[in-house]
Amino acid sequence: MRPCNANLGVLDHIRQAHEQTAIPVSQLLRQAVDLGITGIELNYSQAVSSDALELITAAGLSVSCLWEFYDMPSADETAHIDRHVRLAKELGSKMLVVPGFLDDAQSRSMAPLVHHFEALADFLGQTEAAVRMRDGLRYASEEGRVKGVAVTIEDFDDRKSAIPNINGLRWYLENVPELALTFDMGNFITFGEDVLSAYDQLHARIVHVHCKERDSEGNSVTAGSGVIPQARILERLRLSGYDGVLAIEHFDVADQRESMQRSARFLREAWNGVCPA
Repeated sequence: MRPCNANLGVLDHIRQAHEQTAIPVSQLLRQAVDLGITGIELNYSQAVSSDALELITAAGLSVSCLWEFYDMPSADETAHIDRHVRLAKELGSKMLVVPGFLDDAQSRSMAPLVHHFEALADFLGQTEAAVRMRDGLRYASEEGRVKGVAVTIEDFDDRKSAIPNINGLRWYLENVPELALTFDMGNFITFGEDVLSAYDQLHARIVHVHCKERDSEGNSVTAGSGVIPQARILERLRLSGYDGVLAIEHFDVADQRESMQRSARFLREAWNGVCPA
């Protein structure tokens, strides 16, 4: 039986747990290992400007995904991308690229179109900021292909993003064939979309999963304790043969340490409860 590959979504959860408990970060990372967590996701800028990598590797954890914010609509990000790809290759990790954001006027124009693929595709194809993000993602994906690094985007939960919705993701994935998807279970609520429908439409490109859970007001909560049908998504993933990461994400919860323990337990039990045919 393939084990649950639970990872911690962001190092900031550990840092926040440290602030909440006064337990040293190094000790909290070792406790994560004791929970069966094998890796952690890390921001590229943190990796190159802090002791984050040393702390992670000293605890016996890998970097499962190296993520970074970009400003592709306004800047030439090729050198930034090159450095990101090189470090991801060195670490043996995937890359998550947040390509940038639309301005206020563009995001207001996009909002009524998100549930209509052709209308949204026309809008994105005629909006310079969206096109520049497409071209930047093409460059990143090609560099990743050459270096053997999977480059991904996710349904980022910001209405100024061009990709917090199914059809925005579809447009970018169709226009950037080498690009893969980090599927965040909790972010399709940004435009009121059904996460199971999102999975059905996008599953062929999924290589990484964020198990973000939400309560009825949209707040992050422990995995399995909110309104997102996580157990059903995990079942579909497992039956499809998915064997990648299940990353724990719960931003700004009151007790990060306890939530990490409960989320890891839920993911393990839900994953192991599925009996593949």
